[in-house]
This record gives sequence, C-alpha cells and structure tokens, in this order.
Amino acid sequence: MVSLHDKIQDLTPIFVVDGGSESNYCVLLPHDQYLGPFLNRKGAMQSTLATSLFAAVFICFNAVSALAEPVPPFSHVTVEDVDISKGEIYIAAMDWMTETFRSSKSVIEFEDKEAGVIVGKGNADFGYKFVFGTTDANAKFKIKIEAKDGRYRLTFSNVTFRDSMMSEHVPVELANRPDNVISGVSARLDQIKDSFVDHVRKAKAGSDF
Repeated sequence: MVSLHDKIQDLTPIFVVDGGSESNYCVLLPHDQYLGPFLNRKGAMQSTLATSLFAAVFICFNAVSALAEPVPPFSHVTVEDVDISKGEIYIAAMDWMTETFRSSKSVIEFEDKEAGVIVGKGNADFGYKFVFGTTDANAKFKIKIEAKDGRYRLTFSNVTFRDSMMSEHVPVELANRPDNVISGVSARLDQIKDSFVDHVRKAKAGSDF
C-alpha cells in the first residue's frame, strides 16, 4: 500500500499564485487519482493530509522563475504645454526642486539654464499592495526636467525601491511583485508630478500679474 508520505512527495504544482525574479509561490495539490481515497477517509489520516496540504502551499519558492516575463524598464514621463517662456519654466523648476526635495539625499546633479535642462535625484516613501495588505517602502529616482518656450517634459527614471524586508534598494522591475510595486510607486510619482505642475502653473499666474 502506498503511504500518505509517498503521496505528499508526489504533489504537483498546478496553480501559480505569484511570480517574480527572486521568489515565487505556487499551490501544490496531489494528482486527481489521489484525492478520492484520502478526502473520503475520516479521522487522523484526513487531518494529516489537510495539514500537509496547507503547509505545502508556501514551499514552492523559485519553482516558476523561468516562466516570469521580463519587465521592461520603468519610467514616468509628463509633457505639458504652458504659456510661459523657457526661462520662466526653468526658474520655477529650480524653485520646485529646492522646496520638494530638501533632504541631503536629494540633490541637483546637473543644470543648464541656456539649454533649459535640470537633472537631479530624489526619494519618496510610498506603499504597495502585498499578500495581506499594504507594505511601506522607499523609492529613489532620477529626475530630469527639460524646458522650452511654452512646453516642458518631466521624467522620472532609474527608479529603485526598498521595503522593510530588504537590505538595499533594487530596481522596481526586479521586485518579486513588480506590478504591485510599480503601481504603488507610480501613484506616488503622480503626486510629485502634480506638485510640479501646480508650481509651474503658479509661475504662469505670477507672470500674468
């Protein structure tokens, strides 16, 4: 007679719960022909099987890594027309950078007023959906602002993140749950972008005084 232990050893991963580049989870269930005899039994045997199946749900780490689709590089880009000059946009952008990113970790790395370009780096806290709720995390990113008469482009790129379970920042594309992390960081970058848009619009209102 085949033992229960042998049946547990013959568990087969049939349903992917989550996938990613580092850790993956899948539900393990026995082949159909094994379900009947054990599920119909009473007492300790059935209880043992149920306990074993419950424990098996979370032991399939890295089993489906090869199936994960590569995530393309993430960036967050905003282009907007505004009725002020390149110089006015540039001044407003420099002012916004100073007000928004006051930490020593957030600095302007390059600026060219004639070209209308500012490049810097920033960081911001955000949250993303996890298995049983929301996890707090921190994002670091590159900021590039390009201005010309009547138009600007704001780009966030090279986005990395770290949550409480991680020792260092990694690219959001390499997260165990990239869709969840990118969705969370995108929402936070939307808020930062909105503050920039408002700042530039206030500069326009000031120029109309």
